[in-house]
Amino acid sequence: MDDLKLLYSRLGFADIDTFIQSGNITFSSDIIDSLEIKKIIEKGILNEFGFDVMTIVFEKDYLRNIIENNPFKNEDAKMQYFSFLDDVPLKELLEKFDDDFATSNEIAIGKNIVYVFSENGYSKTKFNNNFIERRLKVNSTTRNFNTLMKLLDR
Repeated sequence: MDDLKLLYSRLGFADIDTFIQSGNITFSSDIIDSLEIKKIIEKGILNEFGFDVMTIVFEKDYLRNIIENNPFKNEDAKMQYFSFLDDVPLKELLEKFDDDFATSNEIAIGKNIVYVFSENGYSKTKFNNNFIERRLKVNSTTRNFNTLMKLLDR
């Protein structure tokens, strides 16, 4: 994580903070466009470390909005998971996804986010990251409620 912090600094970002060994990084930037930041980071990681990784970049306000609009916010926070999508899925895939799981009390979809509530824990839900990526044909990364709250505090 220290090497990643140094890379972000060399890429021109400031106020860099990492959170555990998960790849979660908070930072500030003069660049406003999240897609441009994403491209800079991915290219930097490829050049510095030699591997191609998918990143998802969003502002804290977006994260706050996700928490505020969480359809499972009245449920046990330990059982809440958030799958961030790196792109907007095709409309027909979203419609099919909604149709297939409309009656589920475990999953809800928003813009670039899939909310997952699993009473038995994330390792036992069928709505895991791989499932979401296969169904929606986009890359995603999943974080639990506590991680999101800690990222908001940074």
